[in-house]
Amino acid sequence: SKASAEQRKGRAGRTGPGVCYRLYSQEQFDYLLDFSIPEILRVSLDSVLLQMKQLGLGDPRTFDWVQPPPRDSVESSMLVLRQLQLITEEEEEERILPLGRVLSQLPVDLRIGKMLVLSCLLGLEDEMMTIAAGMSIQSPFLRLDPGAEEEQERRRLTSEEGDPFT
Repeated sequence: SKASAEQRKGRAGRTGPGVCYRLYSQEQFDYLLDFSIPEILRVSLDSVLLQMKQLGLGDPRTFDWVQPPPRDSVESSMLVLRQLQLITEEEEEERILPLGRVLSQLPVDLRIGKMLVLSCLLGLEDEMMTIAAGMSIQSPFLRLDPGAEEEQERRRLTSEEGDPFT
């Protein structure tokens, strides 16, 4: 955002002589948003809501947020927590389950964390750590704006009912 760029410029020379070099054009700067979109509006809330449950902060739907996330984002993440069996199914009294307590302490995606924890019970932790590491990195391939045909082909290979790979 423009505000972030200006803040970074201010850091140059703060404690001694300094110069700010921007590696983008004025046109690109003019295209930036004035302010960054708050993170709570940009990211998945799955882990945040699980940690709220772990801390006993009550129902995320009625929590007094500084910047409230969209209600559909909260509902979607609560559904994920129920589907992963990290909280109870009953919406009126959603309690955190033992696996949810464990996963709320791990700094990984909830699906990957669940795979890692369950793999320990099956004696497959080495194999699963390799798979989890591979799933945790971004693709090394740069995909420029895919065309409709490529996107349709990719969607054909995915499944909402599948595992984290699909």
